[in-house]
Amino acid sequence: MKIKGGILLMSNEFDELKNMVKDLVTTQLNRQRSDEILQANIAQSNELLRAKIQLTDNAVGGLSKQYVELSDDVSNIKNRMYNYEQNEEITDEQALNLLNKLHYRVCEILNFNGELIDKYFRVYIKDLYKTLKHSYNMGSKYRTTKKKHYDTVMRGIEAWFPDEEKLKERVNNRLERKCKIKETNFEDYLSN
Repeated sequence: MKIKGGILLMSNEFDELKNMVKDLVTTQLNRQRSDEILQANIAQSNELLRAKIQLTDNAVGGLSKQYVELSDDVSNIKNRMYNYEQNEEITDEQALNLLNKLHYRVCEILNFNGELIDKYFRVYIKDLYKTLKHSYNMGSKYRTTKKKHYDTVMRGIEAWFPDEEKLKERVNNRLERKCKIKETNFEDYLSN
């Protein structure tokens, strides 16, 4: 028998109490070690997470930079293609439309009169070509017009109003000179 803190204990009970205290201390120490291990594991996990987050940030930053570069490249390619397409000559269909519109406009100005068309068409069409080349960016030949100028040339055809007196006078003077030359040549022929 032993007395503990004013309590009389039997040796058996004392040993049990001693074992209980020992178990309690062991449990407490085990918990403390578990907590320390858990904290160490949490710290390692936190470090791993930070490292993974850093890697992810770096990867996202790299991808973002690549996206911007690719986006710029795509934009540059689009601009180059647009410029290429616009500086390309008109299609055969557009050329045919342009030619038809040119002829129609001259015929329209000459009131679709067959006699006037036969007499003045060449001079009128030359004047129309000259106006379109100088003022509306038509190519040196209608087929060499750039696609970007096609609509402008088509509007220019509609906007064209020639100086009819001047053009008709030019044709009439040319015809008079031809007639005089023919007469002179005929008279020279007869005199020989």
